[in-house]
Amino acid sequence: MVAGQPVVTVATPAYLEAHGEPAIPAELEQHSCIIYAPQGSPRVWGFRDRFGPVMHNPKCAFRTNDAEQIRAPVLSGSGIAHAPGWLFGAEIASGAVRDILTDYAPRSLAITAVRPAGRFLASKVRVFADFLAELFAQEPSLALNRAGTEGLSDQTG
Repeated sequence: MVAGQPVVTVATPAYLEAHGEPAIPAELEQHSCIIYAPQGSPRVWGFRDRFGPVMHNPKCAFRTNDAEQIRAPVLSGSGIAHAPGWLFGAEIASGAVRDILTDYAPRSLAITAVRPAGRFLASKVRVFADFLAELFAQEPSLALNRAGTEGLSDQTG
């Protein structure tokens, strides 16, 4: 893993003022959710609490198979989204959207460098992976949850 991408649950302040802010994932049942459905089926929203994973099957207010299309309905105040942090990083920083349910934030999504399987790793591949890890570490939205990670994944591809 060269970096971790946080997953955020976001809504506009106006939406939260009008509909209330959920305090726990189960309260999302009373909200309109903006859903990423890459192959037609909505993805389950994963959260964590002190006991482990908490899964939520969101009710659909808007569904898309394009992650970037999630932005418009959220920014217009139509509902809540659960998405990679990069998608709303600028809006979270500016206050245009609020990161909610932070006590239940799931683990970061892994950003990996894939290499051929085998014992021997060319030094140029290691140098490149280390370069990526260093580059991503300089990007605040990608530098989270990096403790104990290595420069390369052991996956093949």
